[in-house]
Amino acid sequence: MHSHYQFSLPYNPSKLSSLLPPSPNSSSKPSYQAYSQTVSDNNNYLLPDPCQNKGECNSSFNSLECKCLPAFTGVFCETQLTTCRLQSPAEKSRRIAMVAAQSMSSLSLIICLCIVLIIFILLLRCSTQRIIHMGQEISLLIAHLIILFARTPTVGDAAAFCDDQANGNPTTLSPDLCRFVAVALHFLFTVHFAFLFLEGLNNYAVHTFVVNGKPLFGRFSNICMGILIPAIPVLATVLTHFKTYTHESTCWCNIHAINFIAEVAPAALLCAPAIVMNEAAGVGRFPHNPNSVKEHRSSAYASSRGAMLVIPLSFSAWFIGMMAVDKTSLSLYSVCSTLNLILGIVIVIAHTLGDDRARHLLGKVFCCFNCDKKPDTSPVKVSPFPAPKVPKPPKPIKAEIKPVDESPVQPKTPTAPPPPPPAAQSPPPPPPPAQPPQPPPQEEDIDPANIDIDRMIRNAIKPLG
Repeated sequence: MHSHYQFSLPYNPSKLSSLLPPSPNSSSKPSYQAYSQTVSDNNNYLLPDPCQNKGECNSSFNSLECKCLPAFTGVFCETQLTTCRLQSPAEKSRRIAMVAAQSMSSLSLIICLCIVLIIFILLLRCSTQRIIHMGQEISLLIAHLIILFARTPTVGDAAAFCDDQANGNPTTLSPDLCRFVAVALHFLFTVHFAFLFLEGLNNYAVHTFVVNGKPLFGRFSNICMGILIPAIPVLATVLTHFKTYTHESTCWCNIHAINFIAEVAPAALLCAPAIVMNEAAGVGRFPHNPNSVKEHRSSAYASSRGAMLVIPLSFSAWFIGMMAVDKTSLSLYSVCSTLNLILGIVIVIAHTLGDDRARHLLGKVFCCFNCDKKPDTSPVKVSPFPAPKVPKPPKPIKAEIKPVDESPVQPKTPTAPPPPPPAAQSPPPPPPPAQPPQPPPQEEDIDPANIDIDRMIRNAIKPLG
């Protein structure tokens, strides 16, 4: 339904100026000088067309009429009734492509971050290095969830689907709510860069033997620093330039105000030393400390190599994303989408290899990161025929040469046999019965004639022979 407004065309320029819309260069009184009055044969008196927002101007000799689109009203169609904006079909197609690119890039990064968080929740990891990585992942995850739904004043950038007559009424954010969204994005991305700085500091301290066995800061200290350090510049910007955080086309960052410098400067100051520390930790050679933990040094080295890719990718995707939303540029949206996809994949690989337990798990699954040689567990083939027995070689006999004893030969004396080994413990035998005393034997009388002297001599010299 179109709106029609008709009024008599005055001939007095001073009266006509009160009915004309305000001049684009004036904020108080309408200016008639912005319009020209021309009298001609075709009865067109006002140039340019005073009707706004594609309103049709019908004029006669003494009257003028503005025919407005259904989404606008007013004498000159200056009042909008919907939340859509006028756009051509070509502009609509371009904006829909931008919405698809930004949505796909944010969704891909969100999926990658959720995969990493689920992996380490299942592994029950809560080390200091893991706390730093978790701070990076959670801050980036929440930031991209906000970007997915509230990067523009219309929720989900639904204004991109409006037609060329501004039909439709998508949900919009109030100006103050849009500014709070910009403050939240400012804080979350600064937290992300602060945890990247803490990761570089921890990698350098562990890899260069500044600390042995324990990280430079504990888990609670890293959480406090990762949240409190970014709060200082964000709070200062909110107190001084809250009204200029956004403008009509973005709820992210107004790149035409000083807020843009207040967001970029702290991020650059955190990312630059983080890159330097990670590079120094991975390239420099330092004397070995026997009290260091080898697993911690391996994790710090892998984490520093991954951070060398994560830091520039995060900063570039964040910076180009702000420019794309502010300028509604399809080429910038495409670059930002590609960077976010690469960033998600790199975070999954770098944070997984930066943890010793996850690294060992990957070594067992893929058998490519485990440096230890595993024993051969293949089954041994057994022959059905018995193997021939090989006789063992005889042991060599060592001959012992004893020195010859040149002493005179002594007659051998009979030796008494060794006593028998004691029998096993048994009860002693009973004592023999007592015998009556025997009378002493009497000496026999030896006859000298019966003594064999030759036999006695032979028995005496027999041992000498």
